[in-house]
Amino acid sequence: MTELRGPLASTGYWLKLVALAYQRELDSALRPLDLTTTQFSVLAGVSWLDRGNSPTQQEVADFAGIDRMMTSKIVQILVGRRLVERNGRVGDARVRCLTLTDQGRHLIHEAVPLAREVDQRLFGTDMTLRDLLIGEFGHLGGPMSDRPATVSLAPSEAERLASGSRTDGASRQARPSKGHRRPPAS
Repeated sequence: MTELRGPLASTGYWLKLVALAYQRELDSALRPLDLTTTQFSVLAGVSWLDRGNSPTQQEVADFAGIDRMMTSKIVQILVGRRLVERNGRVGDARVRCLTLTDQGRHLIHEAVPLAREVDQRLFGTDMTLRDLLIGEFGHLGGPMSDRPATVSLAPSEAERLASGSRTDGASRQARPSKGHRRPPAS
């Protein structure tokens, strides 16, 4: 392989291209359901986080990796489509809790298999890449930022990745989560 130069030598450049390709493919797969990738992320977040206690709008925004303003706009659209209900929390009406409607629950059950198919088509069924991304970047935010991300690899995967990889092949601890960052070395 020839030496890569300029942006082609940047891992971030390639991650950006992969993320854009994934979003295009997912948007295309969700189009027949009249859902965007961002709407899907919010619906999936409400579904995933609702374990008998409706998640707050902020919790869904954090889970989906979407800022508060965008989440609010998306929730308005989903409420208008009768996919989500937004209610004040008992005891604090300023906090907005989200719940899927029956229609929203039905739609997310249709959408999730489409998203899984896109995942498998683009990335295959081997979860090594996913596990490495969580181990390396889980500290940056989103659903994995509040728990230590330890990635345990099967011995054969570890050996393969250890040869020429930055990981030691055994396990990977995430960096400290937000609010628990190490002070810069002086």
